[in-house]
Amino acid sequence: EYHMSQYLLSEFKLTDSRDGQCRTIRHFLYTEWPEQGVPKAGEGFIDVIGQVHKTKEGFG
Repeated sequence: EYHMSQYLLSEFKLTDSRDGQCRTIRHFLYTEWPEQGVPKAGEGFIDVIGQVHKTKEGFG
């Protein structure tokens, strides 16, 4: 688990018991979303979306 300023990134490795194929799952949790309503500014959320895209490009 990686703790960033605006999100947590968890990484899981799953193996299919039938064929042994292994996959890596990456889960992003945006931690700055308020309990009520929406964030006052969107920059932090946009940054997280950018990081998701970078991760996807880097790992497929």
